[in-house]
Amino acid sequence: MDAQLYIDFYYRYLYMTGFFCVFVYASPLVLLVFLNVKVILELKRARKNWGTMNRNEQKELRASLMPLVSLCLKSVLLQRVSNLKL
Repeated sequence: MDAQLYIDFYYRYLYMTGFFCVFVYASPLVLLVFLNVKVILELKRARKNWGTMNRNEQKELRASLMPLVSLCLKSVLLQRVSNLKL
């Protein structure tokens, strides 16, 4: 009986921890990566049509690239700062 409780305890622990990691960490990360890839692909497609765009559309395209670049820079800088040893 003790062995069954021991196995049951670890099974529940891993089950709860695994689902917690998947739903709290992995799911939002996968969703964020998916959406960023879609945005990048759409920006590349728009760049191919650069010559047919008017001045306002070109300005909007440049403006839409800025948040993506700032997000990438922030993530790289946060990673670098977190790796510093104080």
